[in-house]
Amino acid sequence: MQGFAVRPLSLPPMPPRLSDLEIQRALGALPGWSRRRNVLTKTFTWPTFAQGIEFVNRVAKAADAMNHHPDIDIRYTKVTCALSTHDAGGITELDLTLAGQIEKMASES
Repeated sequence: MQGFAVRPLSLPPMPPRLSDLEIQRALGALPGWSRRRNVLTKTFTWPTFAQGIEFVNRVAKAADAMNHHPDIDIRYTKVTCALSTHDAGGITELDLTLAGQIEKMASES
């Protein structure tokens, strides 16, 4: 079937998209994160390029553990993380959970 993504049976069911109100409430606990349409986003600035890459590596490990992967844009010392559950067509609890983990990793650096 062309054009259709098939979710492997080994993965848990896709969480539902969150409502606008649920997303706004959750953003209150995620300082610096914002919503752009169906994506949560935040840019982090690091003192050096190497520190930014170390942060990206930590984010990658957390994302692999969740099997939920952000879009990451690296521009010298600025790292932008963009989270959306593409299969669900928007923002889900998975995105909020990963945003919280990313925020914690950034504050521990």
